Parts: sequence; structure tokens; C-alpha cells
Amino acid sequence: MGVKNLIELEMKYENEKSPIVDLFLAAVTVPVVVFARHSDAISKEEGE
Repeated sequence: MGVKNLIELEMKYENEKSPIVDLFLAAVTVPVVVFARHSDAISKEEGE
């Protein structure tokens, strides 16, 4: 993802925003934040 892609996604959201879209985005974001092992994490140790 580059800056151009992020701008396109932001414009798409602006045109399609609604409570349903917000709920969908929250539903797919929460599991990523809670369960994903991010490659850009500061600590790479097991169990953290």
C-alpha cells in the first residue's frame, strides 16, 4: 500500500460512509488488532 492507495481508500470511504460501513470496519479491525502478529512490532520475542 502506498500513499496513492491510502488516498483512494479515504476518498472511497468519504463517498460511502454510513453507520453500516463503520460497523463493518470495526468488526474487521478488532480481530486484526487483537490477534494479529504485526511484522512492524517493536518486540519480536515469543509470547509478546
